[in-house]
Amino acid sequence: MIIAYYSGGHVTDVSARFPWPGKYKCAISITFDDGLPSQLRAAVPLLRRYGVRATFY
Repeated sequence: MIIAYYSGGHVTDVSARFPWPGKYKCAISITFDDGLPSQLRAAVPLLRRYGVRATFY
């Protein structure tokens, strides 16, 4: 949306102007705040199982 705003376009035009590489259609950001040990024990195995990356702060 930020790209659409600053480029003077509409949100629906962004995918046409800036296509995702390969087969991808979008991106998401998964973050965990505070990096608690319980988050590591619970989340990391699931993230690895599904091949998902995340950021722990």
